[in-house]
Amino acid sequence: MGDNNIHQWLQQARAKGLSDMEIKVKLKEQGWDNNQINEVISPGSLKSNVQTSQNLSYKKSDTDIEYTPRNHTIGSNIFKRTFADVKRACVPYLAFLIIGLIISVSLFFVITNVNIYIGTIISFLVIWTVFPFIGFGAVTILTSDTRDLGEIFSNTLKRLIPYLYTSFLSSLVITGGFFLFVIPGILMSLAFVSLPFVVAKENLSGFAALKRCYILARNFRGNIFGTLLMLSLFFIIIFALIFGLITLIFIITPENTSNVATWLIGFGVMFISLVTVIPIFQIAYSRIIYNDLVAIRPPGTDEEVGNKGQTLMMIYIVIGIIYFIYNIYAVFTTIE
Repeated sequence: MGDNNIHQWLQQARAKGLSDMEIKVKLKEQGWDNNQINEVISPGSLKSNVQTSQNLSYKKSDTDIEYTPRNHTIGSNIFKRTFADVKRACVPYLAFLIIGLIISVSLFFVITNVNIYIGTIISFLVIWTVFPFIGFGAVTILTSDTRDLGEIFSNTLKRLIPYLYTSFLSSLVITGGFFLFVIPGILMSLAFVSLPFVVAKENLSGFAALKRCYILARNFRGNIFGTLLMLSLFFIIIFALIFGLITLIFIITPENTSNVATWLIGFGVMFISLVTVIPIFQIAYSRIIYNDLVAIRPPGTDEEVGNKGQTLMMIYIVIGIIYFIYNIYAVFTTIE
């Protein structure tokens, strides 16, 4: 690339929210060495060339990066890009898993030594804090420029409460949408695929984050659904292969070998995959969708559409709250 082309490329990359690490990976794939990369992405090089995302034209050029959607589509080369993200994030994500495991195991021992009511409360807190902490930690890792664990933990904790609050609002919206003949709930669920990244990357929360998700997904819910369907089929194939391998091992295992042990090992592998690899892969996959949507609709666009979406979502929230209160009332009535 010439100087003008690389500067244009960097402008587009920055406007799409790509971190220094992601830019370095892309340049290395193009054959650049570390000295060349450090020179072109130095702060001095970027300051004079980066525009704000509101003023950037997203016109496709032959020097554009692969993250740019072609003809307003999303998910180009999505599995390749997702694997690259997972590879980059696996070490810090493992640290989050270990911390979450330590907290969960510690609380488990506490639960076994207290009465059932306190134990239920603690279990509820684990579900609503530790698991979201791990999941949102993965989001922070993927959207952060730093690989410093201390800074990643700090940023995760800083944005965790706004994320939980916004997630709760989104669950009310989805509940209200499902109550209105299901389809609106499905459409809202597709819109909120970008929610964790809007909170972490764009520093939005509450209705502002919900509006932003609504704007991003407008006219692209079909694309999002198709892309997520591919992910589901991918997971089904992976689990089918694992299960088939377990069955094959079971068939060829000598009779004097414990079949129970064979199955336990196999399901242990599936469980480890379920709690480690699949969540980070799914989050990285969703981030690619978010990046492609942002490339089409950068921050500050279609605010009028967002305002209309907010009105609609408030209606869904009211319905969701009514439904939630009704269920609480029904539970207490049953207990009495």
